[in-house]
Amino acid sequence: MKNINMKIIKNILKKTNNFYYKIKYSFQAGIILKGWELKSLKQNKLQIVNSNISVNSHECWWHNVTVPPLHCVSDSQSMQSIRTKKLLLKKKHILQLKKIIYNKKLNLIPLKIYWNNNKIKLSIGIGEKKIIKSKEILNKNTHK
Repeated sequence: MKNINMKIIKNILKKTNNFYYKIKYSFQAGIILKGWELKSLKQNKLQIVNSNISVNSHECWWHNVTVPPLHCVSDSQSMQSIRTKKLLLKKKHILQLKKIIYNKKLNLIPLKIYWNNNKIKLSIGIGEKKIIKSKEILNKNTHK
């Protein structure tokens, strides 16, 4: 077995994801990035607020990811800090994902982003939403 150098950049799996989703499967995908985004990720500058993953016609996309540009990068380049990023998966895997998501009504959840042999990978979880019955909701229903 090879010695794999895996340095985690950001662990996205928070208490909120565990609270709202029950993750059944997980897998990894590559990400298409620009050069300045890669430099920014090396310095752990990544903001993920309400990020989600969608599958559209044989392609996977990661939405609402903010990679702020570094100050030393030239201003002549067009740098968009919020940009959708294409995920690299095989076509047969994307078609399987599409079937699983639409038939079983599951969600794709970004779990963590990490380095794997000098390549950036995104760990993706397939999960279903949990039904949350808090005391506040039950109290509101009983008072009506």
